[in-house]
Amino acid sequence: MAYAQQLSFDYFIDTENVFKRRGLGTDLRNYYHFLNAETGETMSVAKISGGYLATIYDNQRKKLHYFRIYRSGDIFRNVYDASVEYDKEVNPKAFLNNVSQSNISAVDGRMSLLTETGPLQYEIKVFRKPESRKPSSIIKIELQPSAVTWIHMPGLDVRDPMEQEILQHELQKKGCCFMVKHSAVQWTKSKSSSNQSVKEFLKTSLTLTFPDNLKMMKL
Repeated sequence: MAYAQQLSFDYFIDTENVFKRRGLGTDLRNYYHFLNAETGETMSVAKISGGYLATIYDNQRKKLHYFRIYRSGDIFRNVYDASVEYDKEVNPKAFLNNVSQSNISAVDGRMSLLTETGPLQYEIKVFRKPESRKPSSIIKIELQPSAVTWIHMPGLDVRDPMEQEILQHELQKKGCCFMVKHSAVQWTKSKSSSNQSVKEFLKTSLTLTFPDNLKMMKL
């Protein structure tokens, strides 16, 4: 997330993810995000006692900033907590996004095939190698019209979000706006699956303001 004196968000999203793996049972988790609908910038936050914790990576100054966020209904307020020195640069992995007019995309040998299976329904088959006969995973996606675009799916490599990119490219042909209401990932080799549903998509207002005098602490 790029450094600025302020960061503003106007949507709060609560997603529920059910992860199943053969022999290991079921894991249920909720993930929380704030979205700036104008820029598309997303901030993930962690649930803590009494509210949420936001961690902002400031690569320019090699610092981490922490904000505590508290909720009352649809109102969110935040309190700057502290900052720490961070000696490593935090950047997403650079990747080649070879999206064309076709529904097949490739990144570092991995291939994805996007198919429209019904009204606002898609399937993405992911192949680890071009010569693979069987997909390593199959993603099923259910969309719904929305006030803003929200393309987010669980169980994917966030450093290399090819599947989200090709879906976003496809949706540009349909205009604005759509959100992923439900998505399911099935990994064929491990017999595991991940199902994510949006539980809450709330219009709100949140602005994080960085103080001039940072409260530095040690990790």
